[in-house]
Amino acid sequence: MNERIALYRDKVKVFWNNRKKGQKITLVGPLAAILVIVLASIFLTKEKFVPLYSNLSAQETGQIKAELNARSVPSEISDDGTTISVPEQCVDSLKVDLAAQGIPDSGSIDYSFFGKNASFDMADNEFDGLKFDVLQTELANLMKNIQGVNNAKVMITLPNESI
Repeated sequence: MNERIALYRDKVKVFWNNRKKGQKITLVGPLAAILVIVLASIFLTKEKFVPLYSNLSAQETGQIKAELNARSVPSEISDDGTTISVPEQCVDSLKVDLAAQGIPDSGSIDYSFFGKNASFDMADNEFDGLKFDVLQTELANLMKNIQGVNNAKVMITLPNESI
């Protein structure tokens, strides 16, 4: 077997050495062009993944991943399960769709809570409690957006009004 390979290798060497420079370019040029086209098409058609959400808890990551799988959206989990990335063209629509469904459900109250649970028969104390919960959550979310802050919790306490 090795003798046969050596024989073919020698024949190729003789054939190659008997060719002029122009003939060699004519033989190798199209092969190089085909190789460049194939590599370019591979790199240009590769999907670019960008973060959809980051700094997630394990529960939130699982919840979002399950929803993405149900929608057949390709996704990647990185940063020890705290970041989910999706194809770049899907990010904006997925954020809107998932937010409309209340995903990720982090257990925090936001302004949409008023629209769902407020009613005319709500007592002042209930409304004040909801108002403080919303304010605390929004302040915590603002703090989380500061560079270097991974997580924040806010608790507002006010003294009772006296007469």
